[in-house]
Amino acid sequence: MTNEEYWQSYLSKINSTTLRQQVLLSTPSILDLLSRFNPNFPTHLDVGPGWIHLIAQLNTDISYIDPHYKIAQVKEKFGGLRYYVDLSIHQGQDTARHIIEVLINHAESQSFSICENCGQLGKLTNSSWRKTLCDSCAL
Repeated sequence: MTNEEYWQSYLSKINSTTLRQQVLLSTPSILDLLSRFNPNFPTHLDVGPGWIHLIAQLNTDISYIDPHYKIAQVKEKFGGLRYYVDLSIHQGQDTARHIIEVLINHAESQSFSICENCGQLGKLTNSSWRKTLCDSCAL
């Protein structure tokens, strides 16, 4: 499956027309993000559509600092975003590595206040499977 086909499949699973239209605005950055997956790892976004804008912006910011970085995995774990990367910048570029680390940590922290399903204001649920959801999506 090509990145474009994968992205179209992902979009087709979004029930809300409004959310689908909002997520479509991120398509160029998400297609770039999908092309960055390390070939040794599966190419898929294991997160809900509510976080697409968050990861699209993160991809744009990191690629500005390290245009050749690769993604190992993008997923939800314990209710928050996890974004694992393989950087191409050299070990001696500690400032750039630190900035990327701060960007990832910031996005991961933000995910705990954004509903993973719809992108609205959310909070960590206390159910057996930890998810960050708004009140409507938590029902």
